[in-house]
Amino acid sequence: MDGLVLAVAASVVTMLLGLDRTTPLGVDSYVRTALSGVLNAAIYVAYFAYGESGGRQTLGKRCLGVNVVGPDGGDISLVQAVTRNVWLACGVAAVVPVVGPLLGGVAAVAAVVTISVGINSDETHGRGWHDKLAGGARVVRLT
Repeated sequence: MDGLVLAVAASVVTMLLGLDRTTPLGVDSYVRTALSGVLNAAIYVAYFAYGESGGRQTLGKRCLGVNVVGPDGGDISLVQAVTRNVWLACGVAAVVPVVGPLLGGVAAVAAVVTISVGINSDETHGRGWHDKLAGGARVVRLT
């Protein structure tokens, strides 16, 4: 659900700013790719950070009946939420000419894999490295 919301929002913003046009390789193409990568990273991190902080939920978490809480069971702060979701900013790698978008994609896949492995390895709380980095945040099912 969250991915769909973000894909539509990022596409609309990118289109409105004229960053979606395909152009021959060159400065214009590079600038568009770089700006699009930075903008999409900002949109993704902002969506999850705002949606998870202060006891709020993203649309996807609301549909699944889960929420992100701190180690004490309370709400996480905006700083913790940004820290927890900083891996979503892999798209900023698009500023690296030619190979940036590929590097960003590889980094995002590596982050997802290591988060999944971490969640499966933490038998007690099911936390990934991103949760531990955010001070011990965890996803819990709402009752």
